[in-house]
Amino acid sequence: MLATISANNKTYTLSLHAARRMLLRNISEQMLIDTIEQGTLTIQDHGTDLYEMEFDLEDEHIWLIIQVVVDEFERIIVSIIDDTEPKS
Repeated sequence: MLATISANNKTYTLSLHAARRMLLRNISEQMLIDTIEQGTLTIQDHGTDLYEMEFDLEDEHIWLIIQVVVDEFERIIVSIIDDTEPKS
């Protein structure tokens, strides 16, 4: 069974690809939920929505920008992308 995530009063299925990306990038379930609930939403023409949120990880001295690609019609989290940058 695939994992599910609840955010914005909806239940999303986490694809295997997205779950692997979370593990590889040390992205917690709470960070994923926060990104969907509080992040900036971009509705894309090709059918998936992009949620983006910036996290300040002080202990690691980095900014972590998480992008969550969601198929809202089927409520599937397709991928999770991070863009980690050193703080200036």
